[in-house]
Amino acid sequence: MTQQPTNTSDSPLAKADMPVSTRKLTVLQVLPDPARYPGPVENPYTSLLVDSLDGTAIRTEYFRWTTAFWRPFDVVHFHWPEYMARHRSALVSTIKCLLLWLFILRVRASRSALVRTVHNVAPHESGPALERRVLAALDSATTLWIVLNSATQTPVPSRTRLLPHGHYRDWYDAPRVGASTRGRLLTFGLQRAYKGTNTLIEAFGQLPQPDFQLHVCGKPATAQDRIEISQAAQESADIHLDLRFLDDAELVDEIAASETVVLPYRSMHNSGAALLALSLNRPIIVPLSEATALLVQEFGPQWVVTYAGQLTGEALRSALERVRGAKREPEVDMASREWGTLARLLEQMYHEAVSLAKAGRR
Repeated sequence: MTQQPTNTSDSPLAKADMPVSTRKLTVLQVLPDPARYPGPVENPYTSLLVDSLDGTAIRTEYFRWTTAFWRPFDVVHFHWPEYMARHRSALVSTIKCLLLWLFILRVRASRSALVRTVHNVAPHESGPALERRVLAALDSATTLWIVLNSATQTPVPSRTRLLPHGHYRDWYDAPRVGASTRGRLLTFGLQRAYKGTNTLIEAFGQLPQPDFQLHVCGKPATAQDRIEISQAAQESADIHLDLRFLDDAELVDEIAASETVVLPYRSMHNSGAALLALSLNRPIIVPLSEATALLVQEFGPQWVVTYAGQLTGEALRSALERVRGAKREPEVDMASREWGTLARLLEQMYHEAVSLAKAGRR
């Protein structure tokens, strides 16, 4: 999609106390329904988002293909639309693309509002031509864009609103004081090539000090990712791999035990892992980007340590020195990421989107 700089100068962040319509809106969330798919989740962000709307004038329903073309709704909210069009079978993927295209036509014909949260600048893995055409049609049908930080670009800046990623303190237990281990570094999350885990392993091997250990936690996205990470780590006894999906308690224990969390992504825009580490009061080491510079501005360089370019042993050593030399309060100030405030903002955005859709603005 053709992108322009996002203008969030009119962001409703400063208008959390503005009155909103009391009319109940039905919002169709294009997300897995936790009632149909119970069990652990890879990222509880969406559950926290939906749960925060309890007590507002928003009635949440979840998207199902079996009811998508007849169920009435005021707003449909997409998060990662590329997954609506994907399947391991090429035939099924084609069918899903065509169904999504028909659903977009249904939204336009009914003059319902289509809201899109932009989590990534582009999908992590590109899809076929038909998928790209359908996603372009979705862009054209979008009524209101939501971004998680002001560095995100959208096709229509005038209809873009800022809604920051909320914290994770309502989901995960805070680690006990003094739980961290000096010299213990952690990287975690779904292991995908763009996250640069192999680069971190190589940089870790160049650290001159012998008192460090690196823990790599998270299920690899592909068999090839698993092979590459395992091979990269096999020569060091100070690298500990746990290449599986960790449950909530296990993940909290890993974060709590770490001195710092290192996220060496090749390109970092939005990161739930970064917000989770900060939510649990652990400093993070991340690549310098426009988005991470905003995190430094918000939370301070004592909590968010950046490095320029590709992570090397020297860059990692320097970042660790800054982590250890910084003075920090016991907890990260997450006041700007409170879900109650964000829910009121999102409620306003839904009502604004309905007004825009009724006026024919897409």
